[in-house]
Amino acid sequence: MEELTTTKILTKDDWVLFKEKFNAVHPLFFTRIKKYKLTESEKRLLALEKLNLNNTDISSILGIAGKSVVVTRYRLRKKLSIPKDISIADHLELT
Repeated sequence: MEELTTTKILTKDDWVLFKEKFNAVHPLFFTRIKKYKLTESEKRLLALEKLNLNNTDISSILGIAGKSVVVTRYRLRKKLSIPKDISIADHLELT
């Protein structure tokens, strides 16, 4: 699991490798989120959210600014109609 939280996802190949490792730990995750019709960027954020990573860790892994993580989280919350008082990871467990 630590390998997932210390990896970098900067290219499509990195994403493919990450997904393979992630699927070994959370085998049904990507199948369950298919119903939301998410972009690859949103899927990456949700996977990292599932690992309970903070904005700084996510921005480091994805090689993006912390503000981008905040904006993507906000848009994802809106798209999935997730209330502000429930974390995205918790919401995924409930659905």
